[in-house]
Parts: sequence; structure tokens; C-alpha cells
Amino acid sequence: MPYAPRLSITPRLIDLLSRISEALGRWEGAAAGLSPKLRRENRIRSIHASLAIGNRFILGALFESLSEAITSDQASDPVSRLIAVFLPGESLSIQTMMERLALRHRTYFRRTFLNAALKEGKVAMTDPHSPHSPKQRYRLITKSR
Repeated sequence: MPYAPRLSITPRLIDLLSRISEALGRWEGAAAGLSPKLRRENRIRSIHASLAIGNRFILGALFESLSEAITSDQASDPVSRLIAVFLPGESLSIQTMMERLALRHRTYFRRTFLNAALKEGKVAMTDPHSPHSPKQRYRLITKSR
């Protein structure tokens, strides 16, 4: 025989439960000797304190993100970052460029940095006839500096 609860949850039952809870709260408050005004003032103080903490956190995060945005105008551009690792007349391998940029993921480096610089004409291959050669190196095109 399947279990069938004796009561079902109805809006009337929920209303009765909320009234009982309110009455218990009032009774506990009166038993503790706290006036409703004092509880209200404590609630207001805790809300003010929470807002003060939250506002400091939000303002700090906003200030930090704005300062990062101001200082990283062209430094965040991948092509500019790649060009900055070259010395005049120097040709570099992919591994050397990645080390100087402190990058580890070769595919990300090729897609984001190297291919963009090649398309813009800022960097050129030293051996364009064999682009996949392990001895392939890249040099800075002089007009970009």
C-alpha cells in the first residue's frame, strides 16, 4: 500500500504557519526584553555596515580595473607585445619569442601573436619557402620600428 500523507500543503496551511511563526517571534522578543524599536535599529545598523563593506569592495574593484585599462593601452595588443621582444637585426625562433613573452601554449601564441604580426606585415619569416621547418626563424621588418 503506497504512503499517502494525511495533510496536503495548501495556501491556507502556509498562511497559518506564517502567522504562527510571527506570533512565536513576537513572543520570543517579548520574553528576551527587547523592544521592536531596538531590533529595528540593530537591523538598520547591520544593513548600513553591510553596505559600507560592499561599497568599499566595489569601489576598490572599479578603481583597480580602471587603472589597469589606463596603463595597458597598447601593451595589451598582441602584435605590439611581440614586436617589443625583438632586438634590432635579430631573428628569433618561436620558442625564444614564447620564452620572452612568458607564454607556454604554442597554438595560442601562433594564433594570437605570430599570425597577427605576419598578416600586418610587422614580422617576416627568414625562410618563407618552408614555413613548417624546425629551423624557421622570424625577423622584425624594419619599417615597423
